[in-house]
Amino acid sequence: MKRTESSLLRVAVVLLAVCGTNAMAATTGPFTTSTPIPLSPTDLSGTLVLPQFDPALGILTAVQLDLSTTFITTLSVQNNSASSSSGTAKTQVQFTVQDMGNHFTVPAMDLLSPGFGYQLAPGQSVESGELTKNSSVSQVFSAGSVLAEFTGPGEIGLSANTATLAFRANTGGNTFSTQVTDASLTCDVIYTYTATVIPEPATLGLAFGLPALFLGAMPFLRRKS
Repeated sequence: MKRTESSLLRVAVVLLAVCGTNAMAATTGPFTTSTPIPLSPTDLSGTLVLPQFDPALGILTAVQLDLSTTFITTLSVQNNSASSSSGTAKTQVQFTVQDMGNHFTVPAMDLLSPGFGYQLAPGQSVESGELTKNSSVSQVFSAGSVLAEFTGPGEIGLSANTATLAFRANTGGNTFSTQVTDASLTCDVIYTYTATVIPEPATLGLAFGLPALFLGAMPFLRRKS
């Protein structure tokens, strides 16, 4: 084969490779929960609902969940002793989120309210007023069982639960504390996937037309050589 024929053949092969079906990494989202949990009294139990990944877009390779929460608490402390008491009281809220199929659990968000300091005379009680705390957590999943659960034409539900505790560090007296707490939760999901890109008709025509043109021109190239 002459050098001209060889060069044309290489060009045709390169065009076929470039213009054929290509795979590319892509992301979709974030999608925010369609049913975020609003500020609600704890302990609470709710469901976060997210749109599944559309398999028509390609092959899902990773799921990222971004969770954020806020809680507002009011602490009350009473000294039931005949002696004075002092200390600090806090509210702890732990949020747990997991899928219905028990394939994964997002790392729990463990939140402590700002400390409320108090000094109480015998029989005295005091209230903190509203104390607020925010937190967020992000987790990426790539296990096949999780990806399968997030893929489909509909929605996926994630269960969300809280555990709430009031505690105090106390000196003197005999104190008793209570809390009234509301918490909220939202979630964003980001899908990373491999998308299949189908070339446009004009590109396909170029890719397949050039080899045909090359084959048709070969007799003339040989004749001139």
